[in-house]
Amino acid sequence: MIIDNGDKVVFETREVSDNQFNFHSTTEAISELNWDYVYPLSGPVYINGAEPGDTLAVEILDLKTKRWGWTAVLPGLGLLAEDYPDAYLRTFDLSDGKYIHFSEDIKVPIEPFLGTMGVCP
Repeated sequence: MIIDNGDKVVFETREVSDNQFNFHSTTEAISELNWDYVYPLSGPVYINGAEPGDTLAVEILDLKTKRWGWTAVLPGLGLLAEDYPDAYLRTFDLSDGKYIHFSEDIKVPIEPFLGTMGVCP
């Protein structure tokens, strides 16, 4: 994608597993995770006139979630890997756009964020 300074751009990003999980996935899906597809990227974006050494300012105007999400314990990964050696996958409903619905009586406000943004050197 090629844009000019000041352009507004809309991205639809893919979730971190690149759709290897879905709302109905169970813990067994973790054993089938293909790490070659983890962390799909959106981009690259070429900005007309930008040169190495320039500072880029990016303003995120809006950020929306899809209708569901997931969290997992991935064996051997994370700060508590030794304390939690068994795989676990939990999906949850985000369809109202306001809350993560863990159960009928437990909901947490959605506060979406971009995990990582960066530029090439």
